[in-house]
Amino acid sequence: MVDFVSRNSSRVISYLEAFTTPFARLITNLLYTQPTLRTSIVQGLRTLLQTNHTLSQSSAPPESLEVGFGISQDQAKENIEFLKSVSGNMISVLFNVFSSVPSKDRGLVGEVVKIWMAVLPPKVC
Repeated sequence: MVDFVSRNSSRVISYLEAFTTPFARLITNLLYTQPTLRTSIVQGLRTLLQTNHTLSQSSAPPESLEVGFGISQDQAKENIEFLKSVSGNMISVLFNVFSSVPSKDRGLVGEVVKIWMAVLPPKVC
């Protein structure tokens, strides 16, 4: 995924550094308590998962991935491994959100759960 640049410095921070336990708690809290932000957060998680999953399996030349997306295939694979490590908690949160929203609003949350489970090894699902 695209790296973040800290506002206080020019140091580039990978989202692996940025996706900390406090950040995950913040996302969880916002998903539970701020329904108006829920769609944006879930869409962001979907983009994060889909982009890294697609890039990790891409057959495109490595240079074109870095130019087009800012990361290499190896970085995308590392990102997927990291996302696997936090998947249990995030999938649990998403299932809780899924069960607490009206059925007409469950589509996007269910889609993200499905995408997240697709990046997991079959034995975990």
